[in-house]
Amino acid sequence: MDISVIIVNYNVRDFLHNALTSIEKALAGIEAEVFVVDNASDDGSNEMVRKSFPGVRLIANSENGGFAKANNQALQHAAGKYLALINPDTVVQEDTFRSLMTFLDGHPDIGLAGCKILNPDGTLQLACRRSFPSPWVAFTKVSGLSVLLPNSRLFAKYNLTYLNPDQLHEVDAVSGSFMMVRRDVYEKIGGLDETFFMYGEDLDWCYRVQQAGWKVFYVPVTSIIHYKGESTRRSSIDGLHEFYRAMQLFVRKHHRGSLLTSMFIETGIVLRSLVAVIARFSRPMVAAIFDAGWMFGALLFSSYLVTKHVGSFPQYAYPWVFVIPILTLLLSLYGFGVYSWRKLSVSRSFVATLFAVLVIAALTAFFKQYAFSRTIVLATGALCLLFVPGWRVVARLTTSSASPLLGRRTLIVGVDNSAVEVLKRLRAKPEGGYEVVGFIDVTRQRLGEKIVREAEW
Repeated sequence: MDISVIIVNYNVRDFLHNALTSIEKALAGIEAEVFVVDNASDDGSNEMVRKSFPGVRLIANSENGGFAKANNQALQHAAGKYLALINPDTVVQEDTFRSLMTFLDGHPDIGLAGCKILNPDGTLQLACRRSFPSPWVAFTKVSGLSVLLPNSRLFAKYNLTYLNPDQLHEVDAVSGSFMMVRRDVYEKIGGLDETFFMYGEDLDWCYRVQQAGWKVFYVPVTSIIHYKGESTRRSSIDGLHEFYRAMQLFVRKHHRGSLLTSMFIETGIVLRSLVAVIARFSRPMVAAIFDAGWMFGALLFSSYLVTKHVGSFPQYAYPWVFVIPILTLLLSLYGFGVYSWRKLSVSRSFVATLFAVLVIAALTAFFKQYAFSRTIVLATGALCLLFVPGWRVVARLTTSSASPLLGRRTLIVGVDNSAVEVLKRLRAKPEGGYEVVGFIDVTRQRLGEKIVREAEW
């Protein structure tokens, strides 16, 4: 047997189908076997494999025991000279397996190899070649220096971005989304460490390969496409938490006694969690800052139009002449859901602004000492009714739908607790927002319900 290909699947049926189709073509003329280990998917993945790929050896688990454990299940039965671990959300080229096997045949000192991995847009997926966590590598990653100075050998060790992606390189580690190892290596060092639920097991395996005397190489003679993170998106797994947990496990396992490394990893966890929290609330905060700025500017401009002097209000009126109208506008917009589940709704922002203007006008009727000029109130209201919905119109027309500020307009299929949980997870993602515009149900029984309210913070 030339090669055993192992895929661990979790709720990515369509991606798995595409992966198996590409693998089937790539293995033409090669003596091979393909394993799919399914970690309790509920999307029909198992049925699809049985129907469309009857030659695939399917291992259907009743629970999700993690990526490492599932791979080990197949590794115990694999008979190939080479063992290829590949993610289900990938597409391989027709020469991928053949090219890497030929390369390893000619380099007996290399125990494990990975190829070039591309994002769906054709850009390099940086995780396809990495360094092991160390105090310095952890520091450059946590501090952001590795991103600011991607061509520096000193600062860009985390993803080795200073290396030419089209050249062969010996590296510390390659990505677990595609890695090929010799059977001899597996028999000597064993399978993946099941302490790692997901993430980190590839780093650990590469480390153990090198400890056993073999080299690890990045081999860009061929490439694959990886739709990164699809399984995590379809689960309740906190990918961020699992990633840093994996880094902790790696450091504790291979850098015992390294207080400095542990300190940086722990700092990274705290900082990254803080970034996630800030990002969660930053999108509505940015919109609120825009709206507050428009109200402030409208008040100044309106007072100038009437009095020909900027901000010519009585001394006793400061700062309330600005604070109260701005707070009234922001509270009204919040109450109409503009900062939570309808961030770019032009109609809601218009109605909320009109309501705020009416409240402000009513307040001037009750508090005569602040009724400086009805003309100022009317002018301010008119400007806000123009600009508060207006900047949202401009944003919709000029900003990408995938913008972190605006978010992807998204519909969620389902109305049960799991659907609400999906909503919470989408809103919590720091790397890109989702503007959930509604839920889809198979009946009309819950039509008009504010299910989204159940997921508000």
